[in-house]
Amino acid sequence: MKADSVGIDLEREGTYIQEDQEALVKVSRMLEKSGIILRPIYQALQEFPWVKKYLWGVLDREKDEYTEITPDNAGYFIYAKKGAKSPFPVQACLYIKKEEVQTAHNLIIVEEGASLDVITGCLALTDDSLHVGVTEMYVKGTLNYFMIHNWGKNEARPRTGALVEGTLNSVYVNLYEAKYVQSNPYYLVRGGNLTSASILYGKRGTKLDIGSTAVVEGGNAVLLSRVVADDHSHIRSPLKITGKKGTRGHIDCKTLVLSEKAKTETIPSLVSESEDVELSHEAYVGRLDKRKVEYLMTKGLSEEEATEVLVRGFTRLDLPLPPALKIQLEQVSATISKLAKG
Repeated sequence: MKADSVGIDLEREGTYIQEDQEALVKVSRMLEKSGIILRPIYQALQEFPWVKKYLWGVLDREKDEYTEITPDNAGYFIYAKKGAKSPFPVQACLYIKKEEVQTAHNLIIVEEGASLDVITGCLALTDDSLHVGVTEMYVKGTLNYFMIHNWGKNEARPRTGALVEGTLNSVYVNLYEAKYVQSNPYYLVRGGNLTSASILYGKRGTKLDIGSTAVVEGGNAVLLSRVVADDHSHIRSPLKITGKKGTRGHIDCKTLVLSEKAKTETIPSLVSESEDVELSHEAYVGRLDKRKVEYLMTKGLSEEEATEVLVRGFTRLDLPLPPALKIQLEQVSATISKLAKG
């Protein structure tokens, strides 16, 4: 299985695994003692009846045809109790082995004073399948959330919503060939702090439509994207902040085009609904700077090696993440630079 390609160690405790629609949890007593509960969603609904009130609280079940087909009996539940601290990142791996359609409804709740780290990795072992993953988050403490996808010749329609009253640092990564992935997480920030980043690489006809939307009712939001478009890829990256009273927000979206056959769309949008708002953005779309490549070549690097160095620097982001997730972030930049070099 290619779980390592999406940063997941299937042998480690504290891991949720979903093969098609079948769920398995590798229990961790250390997590439980730290105040962090990991369950399949269907089991959580039986064990904790109060969980039901959180389902479809951030997202609308009738949002689109994909949320409508998503039941509540598959997916994961992660609950960080008040004051709980992650001794290590909780893992979740959802993969398609043979089904035509995989659905999941995931729920993460982080109470006040809690700190939770989550790594999710999704992939497919077949072709011509559809993944629909609905994820809802309620964050009063701190949640560091890292997701990597590897869908191959399949289609994915993740649907994510979060209520942020504490701190949410979210990273979405797509490194590999994908038939089509479409996702635009919705964040409602109420006095909290949001950092949402997407790092995307496209090659061989990959089509991605990955963005994020933040409605900020007091608090701070930073939306980031780094796109590397190669070969016949088509990558669209819409980022939008709507600011209400007491809002600070910034969008930073940059796209590096490595092939004349690639198509990209970078769409930053800022909406103000109050005079007490500070919003800004910076956007860039361009090719690799030949002068920088040539300069590095004068230092003894080959053209491929120089390209690798520059792409790695382009995709590197300094985000407020714990050490374990910063290592993941560094590995992502290294992987993209190697893929682009080839």
